Amino acid sequence: MYAGDDVSSIVVDVGTHTTRLGYAGEDQPQHISSSHVGVIVEEGDRNGELVTDESRIDYERKHFEVEPIVNSDGFITDFDKFQTYLENKLTNNFQLDLTESPLLFTEPNMHNKEHRLKLTEILFEKCNVPCLFLGKNAVLSAFASGKSTCLVLDSGHNSTYAAPVFEGYILNGSTLRYRIGGSYVSNKLHEYLKSKGIPVNPGYAFNKVVDGEDIKVTPKSTEGFTDSYRDYHIHKIIKFFKQECALVSDISITDKKLENIKPYEYELPDGKKFEIGGERCLYPEVFFAGVDIINQELEKAGSDAQMEDDDDHLKGFIGVQHAITESINQTDLDIRKELYSNILATGGNCMTQGFISRLQKELPEIAPQNLRVKVSSSHSGSVTEYCASSFTGGSILGSLGSFQQMWFSKQEYEENGAIMVERKCP
Repeated sequence: MYAGDDVSSIVVDVGTHTTRLGYAGEDQPQHISSSHVGVIVEEGDRNGELVTDESRIDYERKHFEVEPIVNSDGFITDFDKFQTYLENKLTNNFQLDLTESPLLFTEPNMHNKEHRLKLTEILFEKCNVPCLFLGKNAVLSAFASGKSTCLVLDSGHNSTYAAPVFEGYILNGSTLRYRIGGSYVSNKLHEYLKSKGIPVNPGYAFNKVVDGEDIKVTPKSTEGFTDSYRDYHIHKIIKFFKQECALVSDISITDKKLENIKPYEYELPDGKKFEIGGERCLYPEVFFAGVDIINQELEKAGSDAQMEDDDDHLKGFIGVQHAITESINQTDLDIRKELYSNILATGGNCMTQGFISRLQKELPEIAPQNLRVKVSSSHSGSVTEYCASSFTGGSILGSLGSFQQMWFSKQEYEENGAIMVERKCP
């Protein structure tokens, strides 16, 4: 037990794409950065040195690998690197003494007992934190919207979840997860550009000189730059491209001619300009139509690019609206009415233009006709708010006086072991 209303805790929200850190009680995270580390691989004394500051990772440098700190499922794979990452983030950005700082961690919706026990051991044994709490993303997102019972549709970088939350607890047996997320669409947009002969060049690959209205771009040697460093920078460019041009159609693309979609002109960092037409709707359509429909449309358009569905978690995915109904149908009959009337959409993909309105249109058409369907988002539409609902929920929870009795303390850990986290943080 770690009591006291004046406990100043830190919320740690580590996603597969972005990490958010901040004090409990704050509306927004104080620190937002990439969920990546850099590793120097050049010969000499600095070989193997870990770089955790995003500005240093972004800095142009050769012989430098970039690695994610969590895998595509959202779980830590190298706890030694993660420990360094976490300690550097908290000490450099918050000037904190970890031995005096309670940590509230967000965690993926799918339960992973082994990962929870290992994380608990690292935080208590290596970081020496006084207490911790682990909260499921869906539950915290619900809290951020003032709900204790709802169906959370969380569509992020690598995954999309339909997760029922009932009275503050996630219903694991009814939670569905698909490996369809923003990175999937980004990769397809990148493939589209390559198919059109439009290369995406990272900033270190060219010199750009602007003289009045004239722009002169000359290529630079990329020798010595690693593949992971190149991919990291190209992904950033594609992400901004996607955020600006991607559009969810108001109706199924099978009922809409792609050539009638207004083209969008975009300029890459190297000054290259191009237009993208129906494809700006085609690839985001996967969230509502699944892979098979997209491939049919690509074939009609004479494209060689196909969206693969060889991942077991993607097979059978025919749209987020169907994921929601399937998830709710796996819950008890007596709570389905409340879930249908409290559907919360969150995650970066939900802020794609047209996503929420399309979901609000599609879902009532397949839901039981005698039930009221309400889809909402408590966010204003900013990227930060759509992507930080788990952080916000953790911030609210960690600031409540009544929550202070719920911390899993180091004393309890020493007396009961890491397994106690399963009872303290269900």
